[in-house]
Amino acid sequence: MTQNGGYRPYLEWDPYQQTASLSRVNVLKVYVNAGEQIDFGSSVPEAMNGEDIVVRTPSGAETIYDVLADGTGLIDTYEKEQIGPYPELGGYIPLSILSEETGFWEFEFHSPVPTKKGSNGNDSVNPPATPVSKISIGAEQGRAVAAWDITVKKDGVAIPGRTFSNYIAMNLGKNVSDQKVMNGVIYVLTKDGYQYRVDMNGLDPYGFMFFANNRGLIDSTANTSLYHNAIAVDMGNNNLLALRGNIKLQMPNVPDTETDITHYVFFNKPAEDLPVSMPTSAISPTTAQTYRFVGKASGVTDEGAGGAFNTSFDKSTTYQITIDVNANGMYDEGLDVLLANAAKPGENVIYWDGLDAQGNVVKAGTYKASLKTKGGEYHFPLLDAENNAYGIKI
Repeated sequence: MTQNGGYRPYLEWDPYQQTASLSRVNVLKVYVNAGEQIDFGSSVPEAMNGEDIVVRTPSGAETIYDVLADGTGLIDTYEKEQIGPYPELGGYIPLSILSEETGFWEFEFHSPVPTKKGSNGNDSVNPPATPVSKISIGAEQGRAVAAWDITVKKDGVAIPGRTFSNYIAMNLGKNVSDQKVMNGVIYVLTKDGYQYRVDMNGLDPYGFMFFANNRGLIDSTANTSLYHNAIAVDMGNNNLLALRGNIKLQMPNVPDTETDITHYVFFNKPAEDLPVSMPTSAISPTTAQTYRFVGKASGVTDEGAGGAFNTSFDKSTTYQITIDVNANGMYDEGLDVLLANAAKPGENVIYWDGLDAQGNVVKAGTYKASLKTKGGEYHFPLLDAENNAYGIKI
């Protein structure tokens, strides 16, 4: 995320601070086959708890690794960061593991000065805002990590695109006006195999979090997906514990359900040799097995009474029902009714209140309603990012 200039995005490790009930830590996951080598390191030789890097095997065994100030595991220059681990000429000297298991490893890169337990955050030490070409290795990194690396190798050859996370917490030290601050690129792999390249394109976020899912923001009462931004109740507090308008987040730190799916966030283009449980080629969306409207009778309702669309699918999907209430044969105008949400396998009941998109009662008549199912639907919740003057490129 540092190849394109701008300011350095530090990886946060601050377990006692939260945003939207998510701990400001990063647990990175890496797919590794038995017999492959993992090289890794960071810019923190002295984490506050003495645990510089924590690694867990696919079977759950945990090991603490020490980054040495004399060089082993230490990434202390931009050049070493870009080159990667030795034996690449000019690379850093890595810590290494020869994997005896196939599966998902977990890595935690700990910071030198995380916020103290029980603190309200006033003693939080943010890292310095610096160009990507500068790497700090001391306590000035504060609650974050300036540089880190995980490289998977097979027969000595690096395999990019194996490291990912459910959500990412980062910190750029401060806001910097009138500049392109964060120019990093990340990749999203949806659970149905669609891939997206996300260019931050100068985002100026200070400390922020992001993740990817199929729903984004959700109406807490109706449990419907919302296709717009949200504002915190307390604008002066970064914890974002409550959002205005009865809105909640689809949380990335809980298991998927039939309707709520968190996608993978990668730091490089996803590798082609990921396991079959992580398809890298798009899977075609499902089609409806049944689709009918029911009001006071099948296909009929009273003016203003609304009704329900009953539909069934053979797998989880997202859908869009559009009612052509102005009867012009088009399904994308401002007055037409749009019902969009996630659906579970089997029967789904989708309610309509009898109103058009402007809140007016739909007059008596005969109207057509189209149903579309979607593949690769991807929302990108971006939490507590102050400025986005240039827009994100996807």
